Amino acid sequence: MKGAVEVVLQRCQAASDASGQPIALLKERIHEQVEQLAAEGLRVLALARADLPSDTRQIAAATLPGNFTFLG
Repeated sequence: MKGAVEVVLQRCQAASDASGQPIALLKERIHEQVEQLAAEGLRVLALARADLPSDTRQIAAATLPGNFTFLG
């Protein structure tokens, strides 16, 4: 999933470090970093992932799980 940080974070329950290991999701710290970047005039997007069943053929925004892992 890719989108505005606020929207992506709403669906995230965990985070992942650069090596893919699970870490605590520190939403307040993420928001602070986003505010710093935005103050510099930068547009910030977030990425997250979710595990879906291997037989999934179609996905719709309304049916996406709420247990995404925040990637950055």
